[in-house]
Amino acid sequence: MTPVEILDSLFPAGHDVTAEGDLLFGRGTSPDGRVVHVIGATARAPIGIDQAIRLSAAVLAIARSDDEAPILFLVDSASQRMSRRDELLGLSEYLAHLAKSLLLAEARGHRTIGLLYGGSAAGAFIATALACDTLVALPGAHPEVMDLASMARVTKLSIDLLEDKAKTTPVFAPGLDNLVSVGGVAEVWDPQRSLADQLERVIEFLPSSAMPHACAPSAENYHLFMCLWPSNQQNYVEEKRPPVLAKSTRHLALIIGEDEVASAERQFCTARSACVIKNTNRWTIRISLVA
Repeated sequence: MTPVEILDSLFPAGHDVTAEGDLLFGRGTSPDGRVVHVIGATARAPIGIDQAIRLSAAVLAIARSDDEAPILFLVDSASQRMSRRDELLGLSEYLAHLAKSLLLAEARGHRTIGLLYGGSAAGAFIATALACDTLVALPGAHPEVMDLASMARVTKLSIDLLEDKAKTTPVFAPGLDNLVSVGGVAEVWDPQRSLADQLERVIEFLPSSAMPHACAPSAENYHLFMCLWPSNQQNYVEEKRPPVLAKSTRHLALIIGEDEVASAERQFCTARSACVIKNTNRWTIRISLVA
């Protein structure tokens, strides 16, 4: 999909997103009236200091606003710009500044969602798509933190050895499927369906890890406890495998096994505002903590 097609599907009610070279800036309106800030790095162009500081400025301007509207970051870039000028002027610091700007916006109430619809690599990928709280992708996206040839040069391992390891160990391999399998991408969207609906589901059903009282995933075989329902009673739910995705003052999301879907629906969905949803490679139950 092209940026124009993506924006039309995301915002059928209209948007004012415009291009500045290979960058995008503007806002869109979801079908239910929600305002979404949009920024983007497009056209498989590399990200240098000029692009990084311009994107950072846009994110910081949003962070200073009090609308708490989410930020959608469209990404189809090359790697960071490989030029003497950019390196001498401290490109790594510019990229770090962009990543920290996104974290600041998230902390100030602006949900950050990356939409990877093309390529992205290395520092540019880390400072844009991976710096967002939630990363989703469209089929055909091709992310790579480091390609195998570069990895071979750095590690001094043979390319044949790395290619062999990439067949069984996703962390070694570039590509969308591998990033999904290691948890870097939360969902792969269906381009045949409304992107607006899929964006709304991400915003509503996959709570942000930066929400108040967020809980990071723990090790396997630990016990989870959930309390403070609207009735103020101490109700607890114990799960032995799935980690907490996020807990906020409004929602709690748990990863559950496929064999636990039926019992989860019986226990929660009939009695409370809850729903079970299927992501790319996992089931999640999202429970409202608000009466």
